[in-house]
Amino acid sequence: EADLYVAHYTGALAAAVPAAKKNRCLVAFDAEDFESGYYRNESGPQAIDALIEKIEREYLPACCYVTAASPGIAAAYRNKYGIPMPTSILNVFPLADRPQQFRTTDSKAPMRLYWFSQTIGLGRGLEDVIRAMAKLGNCEIELHLRGSVRPDYWRHLRDLAASNGLHSRAIVLHAPASPSEMIREAAEFDVGLALEQPVSQNRDICLTNKIFAYLLAGNAIVATSTTGQGPIIEAIGTAGFLYEPGDVDALTNCLDDWSHDRQQLEQARRQAWTWGTRQFNWDIEKRKLLDVVSDVLKK
Repeated sequence: EADLYVAHYTGALAAAVPAAKKNRCLVAFDAEDFESGYYRNESGPQAIDALIEKIEREYLPACCYVTAASPGIAAAYRNKYGIPMPTSILNVFPLADRPQQFRTTDSKAPMRLYWFSQTIGLGRGLEDVIRAMAKLGNCEIELHLRGSVRPDYWRHLRDLAASNGLHSRAIVLHAPASPSEMIREAAEFDVGLALEQPVSQNRDICLTNKIFAYLLAGNAIVATSTTGQGPIIEAIGTAGFLYEPGDVDALTNCLDDWSHDRQQLEQARRQAWTWGTRQFNWDIEKRKLLDVVSDVLKK
């Protein structure tokens, strides 16, 4: 028994609503993704997508509130199912996860790019970064990747680098790290890469934890101009740079500017650190969630 059940994905929603009904209590839904928009645009919805939509359409009206991990996901649920606009709760991290002090930029060392995920694989935009680095043959730039990778894909990346004239040491692979260490690990690098590819509605409107990890860590940010990421990068100003997915030339120009002007890179990183301190952290963001829960429990 509980006063409030919170489902975190569609499969849990189908269990939480009947449980809440049985115990005559409240139920809510926290949408990390727009699940009925998972399917790739090129293939269209499959049977599993129709099932997800059926569950959401049947059970979402029973929820006393819905929260979503980005404004785009919130709007998608409202528009598709006619529910009240969900409250957006961003995937941010506690201030306690970051280093105690900002790390200054080492102007004599290579500029270090950073990207992390549970899985390193195709369709993540990494090939564009390698091609952009290759265009800057006179720049000292390293690409650091953290996550699990299949040997064949790792060979693919190294072969792509070699065929474009990059030395093998320009791409560095790191083992997965504990979630509690992700911010401190990111703080060792200069530029964080948020390379979402708009291959599906969900990927276009989502806001993954990458951007917020980079801000808290004090990384300048390079991000693809998706519907979800665009407003955040525009809001943080010169701390971030947007480019259209696949536009290698635009990405090249950005990396060239920061590589040659380390003072500009330092300013971008310090601005990111400030945004992480003042707005994009869980110490602040959690208040929205607590207010939503408190409000429905009082009613």
